[in-house]
Amino acid sequence: MQAALLSSVKMDWVTPQCVLERVRRVDDIALDPCTTLDNPCEASAVFTLERHDDGLTLGWGGYGGLVYTNPPYGRELPRWAAKATAEARLGAEIILLVPSRTDTRWWGWSYDSCQAIAFWKGRLTFAGAPAPAPFPSCLFYWGERQGRFKRAFSDAARVIPGGGA
Repeated sequence: MQAALLSSVKMDWVTPQCVLERVRRVDDIALDPCTTLDNPCEASAVFTLERHDDGLTLGWGGYGGLVYTNPPYGRELPRWAAKATAEARLGAEIILLVPSRTDTRWWGWSYDSCQAIAFWKGRLTFAGAPAPAPFPSCLFYWGERQGRFKRAFSDAARVIPGGGA
C-alpha cells in the first residue's frame, strides 16, 4: 500500500472525475468551498486557501445552486462535516465526499441530518493518487432532490435515505 495514502502528510486529494460526473447529474456545481485555484471541479464560485477564503467561516448560501465539497480528511474533517450540516439547516443543497468512517461522531451527525447517503462501491482512486484509497468513501446529500441524487449515484454506489429524510 502506498505510504502517502496512509499518512497524514497529504489530506487534500482531488475528486476523481467519476464522482464529479455524477455530482453534475444532480446539478451544476455552484460553489466549492474547499478547493484550489485551479478549481478541479469547475464550480462557478470557489473558496480557496491560496486567496485566504475560509470555507469554514464564510457562508455557503446565495450561490444559486449545488454546493459540492471534498474537504481535507485530517483533523479538520469534523469541522467540515459540522459546517455542511449547519449550512444545510440554512437551506443550502450540499454534497459532501468523505471517508465512510461510520464509527466517528462527525459521521453520525452527518448521517442524522442528511436526506440521503451514497456508499461508493469499491475504493476510489483520487486524481493524482498513486493507488486507490485504503478506506471506503461515501457522499452525504442534504437537499430536496433525493430522487435525483439516487439516480445520479445508484450505478456506482449504494444509496440509502439519511436520518434527516
